[in-house]
Amino acid sequence: MNKGAKIVGYGLLAGGVAAAVYFIRQAKLLKEICVKSTYFDWNAIIYDVGSNVISGDPITDVDIPFDLELSNSSAIDITIKEIDLIVKANDTILAKIYSESNQLIPKKSSSKLEIFVDANPELTQNDLTELLGSGLLGGTGLGNFLDSLNLIDLDNDIVFSVDGNIKLKASIFETYNLPYYMRANVNELLEEKGGNCK
Repeated sequence: MNKGAKIVGYGLLAGGVAAAVYFIRQAKLLKEICVKSTYFDWNAIIYDVGSNVISGDPITDVDIPFDLELSNSSAIDITIKEIDLIVKANDTILAKIYSESNQLIPKKSSSKLEIFVDANPELTQNDLTELLGSGLLGGTGLGNFLDSLNLIDLDNDIVFSVDGNIKLKASIFETYNLPYYMRANVNELLEEKGGNCK
């Protein structure tokens, strides 16, 4: 083997070792991170979005109540670089959840994430009719939406989901994607995955 080939071989080996170390560190870090929702008023979301769509008011004026908390049990500080999540009710996109600035989460601490929630400006009455036609008991449909919508009226046919990624930075060189996924109906949380939550 000539000298050039040896250098290339050593370079590939070093690159492979660096990649292996990166993935090991990533797996270890993600085992010490937990993201979970602390508040999401599904009923208020449907009511407020529906009210604005029916009345013709801007959908962007809706205030969607949603909180996320991140627990960092690791021995290093992490920075939230980006949050990119989509809120759906069945297959209808209700909103986008995102961040506008970096947020430091110190080691061995928990903090509520600084997020913004924008309602989907393209929602129409047809979207709500399709969504709530089976969701409202007794077949009341959209016509009596504002009068009849409450936690008792809505059945479990409507499944809400929040799905996407949270980008974490653990050092100058290390950035990780933490997938987050949640499913719920109006009565209970069905499933939630966001790192290693005990």
